[in-house]
Amino acid sequence: MDFLNILIDLLFLSGTIPIEYKYSDPVFSLGSGFMGMLVISLDWIAYMTLGKSFFSLTHGGLKSVRLIILWVVGGVITGYFGTVAAIFQLNRFGCLAAGITGPLILPQLRRLFSQSEEIQEATEENEEDE
Repeated sequence: MDFLNILIDLLFLSGTIPIEYKYSDPVFSLGSGFMGMLVISLDWIAYMTLGKSFFSLTHGGLKSVRLIILWVVGGVITGYFGTVAAIFQLNRFGCLAAGITGPLILPQLRRLFSQSEEIQEATEENEEDE
């Protein structure tokens, strides 16, 4: 089977990747990005029709395009690292989980790292003062 057929099979048919397929990580990553695109598109539709976002996002114009692109990229990256670290199962639900959680986790990680840097800097300043 070729790459595209396995990706289509993962997303729309059996929902799995054959165990023996050697390019399962890239297939899963792209599948995660696709699921992320579906999720953010659904959020955009809800925002436009109901005036409310599931993820508390503000959509409109170029902001929506930017959100969709970043959400897809976040899903692809999360899907790839998730397969490398064996966090996700290589099936449709795993793609959905990576596509949804990736863009939500990345800002939290950024905030966590910036807080830890601030704590480290404060600790170093206190040690220098003593």
